[in-house]
Amino acid sequence: MINTLDLEKKYGLMSPKSIIANTDEDAVLAAQKIGFPVALKIGSTNILHKTDLGGVQLNLKTEDEVRRGYKQIIESVKNKKENVQINGVLVQEMISEGFELIVGFSKNPVFGPCIMVGMGGILTEVFQDIVFRLLPITRDEINRMIDDLKFSGILLSGYRDIQAVNREMLVEVIYKISKMAMELGFYIESFDINPIVVWSDKHRILDFKFVKPEKENTFNDEKPNIAKLDKFFNAKSIALIGATDSKDRIGGIILDNLINHGYKGKVYPINPKYNKIMELKSYPSILEVDEKIDMIIVCVALGQVPEILKQCKSKNIYNVIIISAGGKEVGNLELEKNIKSLASEYGIRVIGCNCLGVFDGHTRIDTMFQPYDHMNRPKSGCISLISQSGTVGISYLELLDNWGISKFISYGNRIDVDEGDLISFLEKDPLTKVIAVYMEGLEKGRKFFEAAKKAVSKKPVVVYKAGRSKHVSEAAISHTGFFVGTYNLIKGAMDQANVVQVDSLEGLISSSKALSAYPRAKGNKVLLITNGAGATIQSIDKIVEERKLEMSKLSDSSLTKLNSIFPKHVIVGNPIDLTGTGTNEQYETAIKTAVNDHNIDIIMVWFVFQCKLITPDISLILKKYMKEKPIICGAIGADHTHKMRKLLEKEGVPIFCSVEEWVSAASSLLFQ
Repeated sequence: MINTLDLEKKYGLMSPKSIIANTDEDAVLAAQKIGFPVALKIGSTNILHKTDLGGVQLNLKTEDEVRRGYKQIIESVKNKKENVQINGVLVQEMISEGFELIVGFSKNPVFGPCIMVGMGGILTEVFQDIVFRLLPITRDEINRMIDDLKFSGILLSGYRDIQAVNREMLVEVIYKISKMAMELGFYIESFDINPIVVWSDKHRILDFKFVKPEKENTFNDEKPNIAKLDKFFNAKSIALIGATDSKDRIGGIILDNLINHGYKGKVYPINPKYNKIMELKSYPSILEVDEKIDMIIVCVALGQVPEILKQCKSKNIYNVIIISAGGKEVGNLELEKNIKSLASEYGIRVIGCNCLGVFDGHTRIDTMFQPYDHMNRPKSGCISLISQSGTVGISYLELLDNWGISKFISYGNRIDVDEGDLISFLEKDPLTKVIAVYMEGLEKGRKFFEAAKKAVSKKPVVVYKAGRSKHVSEAAISHTGFFVGTYNLIKGAMDQANVVQVDSLEGLISSSKALSAYPRAKGNKVLLITNGAGATIQSIDKIVEERKLEMSKLSDSSLTKLNSIFPKHVIVGNPIDLTGTGTNEQYETAIKTAVNDHNIDIIMVWFVFQCKLITPDISLILKKYMKEKPIICGAIGADHTHKMRKLLEKEGVPIFCSVEEWVSAASSLLFQ
């Protein structure tokens, strides 16, 4: 197994001059050979935090200090840790300058091999300025890791007497460590180098520790499977198992949704208690239906599903949506495993259990059990949503009522079909322009990562990952049967896949809408235009804090033009404040100028529609110029404002009702 003394020889990673000493006199001789000052560190394979046990002495400048330091280390470690295995004391060249970093590796059971980089030393766990990526990793991805560190600016520019770190050197060092990790990953479960000291174009690894696996550590590297998924959205015939004539029960609501709200295919109610349900012939089982069935919806007890799958096999039915709950979320993991095994054996694709199923904005297939008089369904559109939570999903759908949806999938406990499969399917779907994802936890993280990374090359993927705190993790376990895991690792994987990450349902909606209206912005420079400064002042705070967008400066020619046209009370700058007397014509002048100004990439327009001079024709002005540059609009208000927002959205102009959504939408246009 490797140690710090081998790193330079095998991997080109520099360590300080080091000698193992087994007595205090050996330590003195080693210090004389290395040269004072020196550091002493306990040598042990079963101590992870040496400092906590008094196992480190620094900046020893004399022979007497080395003798005392050696004895103090041995005594302290033996007193503080029982049955400790001591392999001498490492006498090491003292490195007194540079930034301390940590670089770690682990084989995560969800994502597989991954690497971590962050602020190192004894304060690593306090500051938690760390960034994760999945292995293997490229030099370009390492560059982005460095930029994502909160203290990267200080690291690369220097601080007081510490020299600035050479970026190319740092990238190369991390790359070498990543290659070492991939090689050692067969033999160890994890390692960390903490600290590795970096300054100028130099580095030194001061400590290296690893953990051997107690058992074989494997992760699920399953690939996305999109076979037969299209039938969930374009089935020409559907059987509903558990149909009923009561519109107060799930089977009755779903049946009504299918037969009375736009779906053009055939529907077969399945329930042995009825001969007819809602004017349709009812069948005791799917075996009694002579016609071809493309898909079945199950809303009977989950325990009946294994027998239903056997019937599906005999009827050549390969698509099943299980609405019913009662799986792992209540401890019935074995039942889910049995269903999964049978579905796999028979070649049947399953969505669910414990879900709402699907809604297709084009074919109007609707397996949700929310009645139309309680929940609006959006018109057809180009955004598709994948949601682990049905509750979140239906809220999203209603809030997209005026904008439109292509496909919605609530997949619940993902016995079979999961987010990786669905992202890969939607990547190829010509009716989907933007893929939105709400998730609480991941079982097959590497599969999700690979699917998202591939999809992003063709269309944007927007993700809201909930369940980030420890307490929420416990709630997620009880609700959906999944452990959420380390958010920093999931965030790192999504950064690496170039997905757009948001922090709220509102952000998921606003980013999806903006990305469905516009391509990627050419840059991050924004101009704010308003007839009321309050919201723009709030937005500037967010823009500065988030460091994604940048406030632009109007060109000299734009400033001259606007100052010559606008009245004296109009403030020309960024923002352009037309004040409460601003008119449609003044908005058009400002927008047209911004469109023609090369300093501006995104135009952010805020309206105070309560001011009388802004008329409905503003929607046509916005539609005219939105083809030239992205125009993101916002407005807060009640009845009249809501009416104006609907008018803009009818013309395809995205508009948002909070400063947070407004800024989030603009930021999303910077996707890689």
